[in-house]
Amino acid sequence: MMTKNMQGGSIGYLCGLVCIGLCFALLVYSTSDMANAQNIDAESEKTAPVTLARAWSPETIPGRSNSVVYLDIQNNSDEIIQLTSVSSDIARSAKLHESLLVDGMMKMQSVPSLSISPGERVSLKPGGLHLMLMGLKKPLAVGDSHRLVLDFSKGHTIELEVTVFPISQLSFPDN
Repeated sequence: MMTKNMQGGSIGYLCGLVCIGLCFALLVYSTSDMANAQNIDAESEKTAPVTLARAWSPETIPGRSNSVVYLDIQNNSDEIIQLTSVSSDIARSAKLHESLLVDGMMKMQSVPSLSISPGERVSLKPGGLHLMLMGLKKPLAVGDSHRLVLDFSKGHTIELEVTVFPISQLSFPDN
């Protein structure tokens, strides 16, 4: 009887080891697949020719029909890229502008395109380059978001959501 129990116990023990081994192999396999997927995602983000970050707009000043968008643009390619046009679903038009100090007065002028060198990051921020939204279809309120489409040279187009922050915000809020 002892032999029968030992054999039954041995078979149960072996089945348990096989089951544990299979579970471990499945865990290792699925984890490596997830790691590979994460590497692919990280790699594709790293190799995307252009990445955008920290996009925001201030809330609209009452009675005004224009606003701006600020963001960072990173050229990840080994070639110069150009921002060639911008469009928005909430404005009649959207254009690249630059604020300049001329004879002690702040002035704004349209910029036809923006060239970004390989590896360069350009920050569009208050007092400098920015995207001007003209003819807003509705006021921008804190907490809202709106869609923006940026067209770059070589056929690259990027669509992003822009978050609206208080008018008192002077830069993207770092959390």
